[in-house]
Amino acid sequence: MKAAVELPSADDHLKQMAGMLEWAQTMYLSEMPDRERIAARTAVAACIKFVIGTMPNGIDLVLPLRELNYALHGLDQGVSAPMLERAKKKGGRKTPISTELFRSMAAVLMELYSETGSGRSQAAKNAAERLAEMGYRDGDGQMIAASQIEDWRDKVNEGGDSLGVKRFRKALEVVRKVQPDDPEKAIELVLESLSAFRRPDVPQVRNPQDSE
Repeated sequence: MKAAVELPSADDHLKQMAGMLEWAQTMYLSEMPDRERIAARTAVAACIKFVIGTMPNGIDLVLPLRELNYALHGLDQGVSAPMLERAKKKGGRKTPISTELFRSMAAVLMELYSETGSGRSQAAKNAAERLAEMGYRDGDGQMIAASQIEDWRDKVNEGGDSLGVKRFRKALEVVRKVQPDDPEKAIELVLESLSAFRRPDVPQVRNPQDSE
């Protein structure tokens, strides 16, 4: 009589997914060619394996993820799947979403520094210096200018329905709720959240030690 095969538990699947996602994160932050797509494919594959391994009807739930994975593979072959083709809109998007969201968070930093009592110019300077300390640079590898952060803050304060404006408002709402009476601690919360940003354009995270 054959021994019963012990199937992987949900915890086993979770650990496997975590390992794949950690690998994807390492790849994304590396200097390997095509690292972004390789990392994205691995992250998508990790989610597919987890869903199939932990849900009774998992195989029926991963079609969109599978198609996305196939589309990412297609890009390596020079084939662009319909889902990855740029939408045709008048004017087009000039600023990548990731960059727009980063700029909104830089604006949040300036806003919070203003709440510490710093004037407009000083608040922008403080925000620029903290971003530089974290290794963020502009597209030319230079420190992000305080005047640029002032412009970003002015833009999100103009209002509108863009993702940047929404992120600005939501981030301020959250940090003020968590730290209603201490803008300095709220600033640290924002800086911690920025550690997730690494962009191939503006801004780009670089190791501060590289300039030493």
